[in-house]
Amino acid sequence: MSNPQFTPPNMQELSTKSRARYQEIEAEILPNNEGKYVAIVPETGEYEIGETREEAVEKIRAKHKDKIVFVRRIGTVEKYQQHLSPLFSNGVGADAHIF
Repeated sequence: MSNPQFTPPNMQELSTKSRARYQEIEAEILPNNEGKYVAIVPETGEYEIGETREEAVEKIRAKHKDKIVFVRRIGTVEKYQQHLSPLFSNGVGADAHIF
């Protein structure tokens, strides 16, 4: 039975917000964190950095358990793209994953 009050999130809008937020913070976080992962909550703009994708998600989930989180590797995407599997294609681009 569906919940009539539930509105599915607009994933394209959330993806756009996450990408914009990453561009805002990239210059600040890149020098000491290249190759690490950043998890961004698009609704609030808050983010956490981790050595692994899982660590970044775990850190942000401690604060935002029920929010959609976008994760991407910090730095030049092309440099790391060879490590991304085509199985993770999710419609938001090769540089971001949804958790």
